[in-house]
Amino acid sequence: MKKELKVIAVVLAGIIVFLAGFGLGTSKGITIDVKVDGANAAVAGNATQATQATQAPAPVTQAPAPATEAPATEAPATTAPAAPSADASKPADNGNASAPAAIPSSPSEIAAKYNEVINALKKTENVTIHKVGAVNIECTECSVGFLKGVVNSILKSFMSNSDDTIQFTGGKGTNSKGEEKWVNDYITPSGRDAAVTENDLASATAVAEGSGYKMTLVFKSEQAKYDGASGTSTNPTSHMNAMDPLNLATLELPMGAEITSADMTYPGATVEATVDGSGKITKLVLKLPLEGRGTGNLKGASLTVGLKGNLDDSFDITY
Repeated sequence: MKKELKVIAVVLAGIIVFLAGFGLGTSKGITIDVKVDGANAAVAGNATQATQATQAPAPVTQAPAPATEAPATEAPATTAPAAPSADASKPADNGNASAPAAIPSSPSEIAAKYNEVINALKKTENVTIHKVGAVNIECTECSVGFLKGVVNSILKSFMSNSDDTIQFTGGKGTNSKGEEKWVNDYITPSGRDAAVTENDLASATAVAEGSGYKMTLVFKSEQAKYDGASGTSTNPTSHMNAMDPLNLATLELPMGAEITSADMTYPGATVEATVDGSGKITKLVLKLPLEGRGTGNLKGASLTVGLKGNLDDSFDITY
C-alpha cells in the first residue's frame, strides 16, 4: 500500500513539474490544497519523471521468517459447538477446518485478532494473493481556471485501475509486470507487523460469516503535519499501525521543487478482514479517506488545487 498511497504525491509532483515548464509567476510559492474523499487503492506504475521521483522503497531482500502455526485449542467435550470463551482472542482449532472459529467481541480482542491474522499472513511462505485496486480522483477546484483541464489530464495519466494475482513461493513472487514482491511488503503495513490497539479505533465489530467471521475496524480521525522551516513532522500513528498513509514530508519532488509545509487529515480508515473456520484471513479490504493541504515552492509559481476521489484496495487470499 505504501507505493499505492503515493498517488496523491505523484499528482502534486506532476502539477509542480507542469508549472516549472509553464513558468507562472515570478515571486510566489506553489500552494496546493488537496481535498480527497475515498479509500486506499492500487496505482499503475507509469514510468514518468514524476512517478520516478515518488517511487516506493525497493522490496525487502531478506525472506520473511517461516510461518508459525497458531496453537491449537482443545476440542469441546460435547458434539454441540462450544460457547465462546471469555478469552475470545484465542485461535480456533486449526486441526479441524469445519469447526467454527471463535469470534472476538471487544475492541481489544478484535484489534489483537486482526494483528494475529495479518502478521501470520505476512509470514506465510506459500500463498496466492489476488489484489484489485480502483482509483478515481478529479480536480474540483483550480485557482488558475484554464489549468483545471490540464490538472485533470495529469491526474488521469497517473492513475488507473489494477488487477493482479501473485503466487508466492517461499514468501516471494512475481507480479504481471515481472516485478519481484514479498508477502511481508505486499500486505500492509508494508515491511512491518500490524500493531493495532483498542486506542487506535473509533469502533470495532466482528460478525459470523460462514464457518468463520468478518472483522470491521474503523480508525479514529488523525492529522499528519509537516513544517519545513523547523523540519518537524507529526505522523498519523494509529493509521500507521495497520497501513501506510501518505506523508508529504517524505516526498521527493523533481526539478528542484519542494514541499515546505503539509497538513493532512485522515477522517478514519475502514479495514475489513474475513477469517475462515481455520483462523486464516481470506479477504482484506482497506479504505482510506484523506484530505489536506500542502505548500510547495518552485520558480515562484503559484497554484491552488482542490481534489476529490475514491481509492480502494482489496486482497483475496488462498492457501
